[in-house]
This record gives sequence, structure tokens and C-alpha cells, in this order.
Amino acid sequence: GDKIKSEHYCPKEMLRATAPAHIAKVLAQAGVPKGSAVYIMSNDHNFNHFMPLRKTYGYHISMSDQYNHLTALLSGCIPHSSSPQHDTAGRGTQCENYLLFAIENEIMRSVPREYRIPTLPKKDLPHSRHFLMKEFLGPGQCQL
Repeated sequence: GDKIKSEHYCPKEMLRATAPAHIAKVLAQAGVPKGSAVYIMSNDHNFNHFMPLRKTYGYHISMSDQYNHLTALLSGCIPHSSSPQHDTAGRGTQCENYLLFAIENEIMRSVPREYRIPTLPKKDLPHSRHFLMKEFLGPGQCQL
């Protein structure tokens, strides 16, 4: 989502960390067996990007876009666009999704800690020792 586009979050490493093969690797390291349900919390709504998790690695994946009541929260939202010409409604290019973010954090809290796998470590929510960017952070690599 938005972190992939920000220089602050090391976009090259972020793209590698959020690639389906890497996500599957981290899920396996965390002990999440193939066939498990995996809810992906992202403001990048390109579900096809994550399809290899289902087709190649056997996880049952879902995102907010697959639930009408969650999609409805963003019904008046303008998706982020890097180009002003895509803003045909003239309402700006930012997409406010705080309510969805808050609901998804509650979903995450309902999952046992050892299976909460964030992209980056979260200070406000205990999670697994595994996180997607773990092997891309450190000396000579991404510095956040």
C-alpha cells in the first residue's frame, strides 16, 4: 500500500518483503500451515498481487474488498493517484481509510499473538517475532 511508495520505508525492500513468495516464507516460519485462512490488511487493493498465496502456496486469503460491509466504508473514497488527471471527480487524490484501519486492527487483535505478522514491527500492538521486513532491515540494508 502506501508504505511501498514512500522513500522513508525503503520501497525496493518493501516490494520484496510483500511479494507473495516472501509472505509465504514468513508464514511458514511463523508456523502457519498451508490451508490456513490469512487476512491481508493493506490499502493496496490489487488482490491479484496476492493470488500466488492461494494458487501456489495453498493459503485461503482474503482482504477487505471481499466483504461488502467493509467495502462500503470506502464507498465515497477517492483512491490515491500519483497523477492529477486520474482525479476526474476533482475531490483530491487522498483516500481516507481510518475507520477500515481501526476495524482491521481489531481483527488483528482477535488473532493469537504468534500469528499476527505485520509488515513492520508495531509498537502499539503485540505481534509475532516474525514480520515481513525483518530480513531487509539492518546494517547495509534498509534503515528506518
